[in-house]
Amino acid sequence: MTTEASCGSDGVKTYKCTNSGCTHTKTEDIAAIGHNFDNGAVTKAPGCETEGEKTIACTSCGKTTTEAISATGHAWDNGSITKEPTCEAEGEKTFTCTSCGKTTTEAISATGHTWDNGSITKEPTCEEEGEKNVTCTSCGEINTEVPTETIPATGHSFGKYTSN
Repeated sequence: MTTEASCGSDGVKTYKCTNSGCTHTKTEDIAAIGHNFDNGAVTKAPGCETEGEKTIACTSCGKTTTEAISATGHAWDNGSITKEPTCEAEGEKTFTCTSCGKTTTEAISATGHTWDNGSITKEPTCEEEGEKNVTCTSCGEINTEVPTETIPATGHSFGKYTSN
């Protein structure tokens, strides 16, 4: 008697002696043929952060098995500035995943002050000193790290002598 091999089980082939009156038999194993799986079908789509699943079936016996499908990862857009940086404070840029809508942010460095060459805040006179301050051209802050510069008094400028 012969038992056919299947996808997952070995078979047996039986031989009978052909000599007259002999009843001896011998058997030989037939290796399992193995499953012939199809390309499968996605049964659970992967997400940005979650694995999906694909079910594959044997075209011979119908046995099914599943394979994991890797998470796709986020597809971030180019982002938009949601908080403008200032001279002293960081700003923020927000990115949105075009697949799932999740957001993430990154800091934008503070711009730093752009100091001018200074401007006279008090004009000097003949007898009094004047003052000059350095100011940020972006936010108007006076630079306190640079001392207010004094401008020497101009002194008197006498013209020609005249008699009264």
